[in-house]
Amino acid sequence: LVLYIGLSGMYIGSLMIVLLLALTAEAQQSDNLCDLPKVAGPCNARIKRFYFDVNSGICGEFYYGGCDDNENNFKTIEECKTVCNKR
Repeated sequence: LVLYIGLSGMYIGSLMIVLLLALTAEAQQSDNLCDLPKVAGPCNARIKRFYFDVNSGICGEFYYGGCDDNENNFKTIEECKTVCNKR
């Protein structure tokens, strides 16, 4: 980290730190949601969805009941792969 001298330099340095912290928090959130278990939910709809399976390291298909899910519930396999950054 570079320490800037002067008011404008300190402002730019502060913005960079805030940006880095936000990107780190977003990456951690993505990792955490990929660790969540698959939840079909108690309702009776049969909606085709995808989840990241921590044990196999790949995105799998399941049928979502339509309620009481978690964030490890993706509409497409591409979205699952993109968010969880795995294959």
